[in-house]
Amino acid sequence: MFPWSRKLSEPELVVDVHSTTHEFWGLGAQTWDASADTLRVYNDLNIQYVRVSSTSAAVVAANMGINVMFLRWSVPSQWVDGDNELLTEYVDDYAVYWADTVGNLAAGGLVPPYIELSNEPDGNWNTYISPANYNTLVKLTRVELDARGLADVGIVGPSLANLDWDNHNSTWINALDAQGVASLAVWGSHTWDDHGSCGDGAGCINRQWPDFGDSADAQDSSLPKFISEFATKENVFHGVTYPHPDSYRDYNATNSMPYAARVYENGLALVNRGANVPFIWQATDQSWGNQGVGASSICQVIPSLFFTHFKPCGLSCLWGRR
Repeated sequence: MFPWSRKLSEPELVVDVHSTTHEFWGLGAQTWDASADTLRVYNDLNIQYVRVSSTSAAVVAANMGINVMFLRWSVPSQWVDGDNELLTEYVDDYAVYWADTVGNLAAGGLVPPYIELSNEPDGNWNTYISPANYNTLVKLTRVELDARGLADVGIVGPSLANLDWDNHNSTWINALDAQGVASLAVWGSHTWDDHGSCGDGAGCINRQWPDFGDSADAQDSSLPKFISEFATKENVFHGVTYPHPDSYRDYNATNSMPYAARVYENGLALVNRGANVPFIWQATDQSWGNQGVGASSICQVIPSLFFTHFKPCGLSCLWGRR
């Protein structure tokens, strides 16, 4: 039944638009370059934040008025062991390395508002950083940044692989002492639904949020929250099967409306639970990758949910500019 066909005697829902739990700052995106496709995604989806490790791409985004979160995916190899774990004796070196990196960016005219110290430090696919070492790293990096006059550069963390993967977020967050918490500007996490316990999109996010969100709030509820990677690894939406998002072929997940709807649903669930900025993975697919998840593909081929005809705007029809 459509809303306009209901009887007028039914109860009305009243929403107080002045009562909010937190602010939505805008949609973010993981980005790799400044290609024409990437810039079109920025416009179509009204991207306000980017997570990026390329200096040139970061400069282009900043010049467009987009907030930059600069990332180093891994700790330099000379400071890790054979299992890709940051060695305790080199935590201070990595803090200096980060401050030097940001200082060099600033010297070139780019002062990123945010930095993410390493990708998913609870796993060793990039660099594993133990909870204790992460606490030390955050504090030392903050001191080094401040010493270089870069107090306005905020650290986002701990930015683990999932909202609740074996209670990792509560473990890393609770390992932060008072100075460690004070050294952060933003609580950060990623969320993915490929750990076996999920499959229902927003329901998964709702179940997993407390290990991140509640743990963060218990330490400092005044800090904003970024989800710096989100999309979906599922390939079934309300009984409709589409290509797996990790399959990059001519016909991939982004050629299907169910994938776009699932990603949109997940984004809304994150905002509903407390995310100030969710970062969609990813703006554009790369030739070196095997994923068919780029928003540029979605923007080309997905039909609008609001019209009966096909329209080349993809997720922008759902979330972007009007």
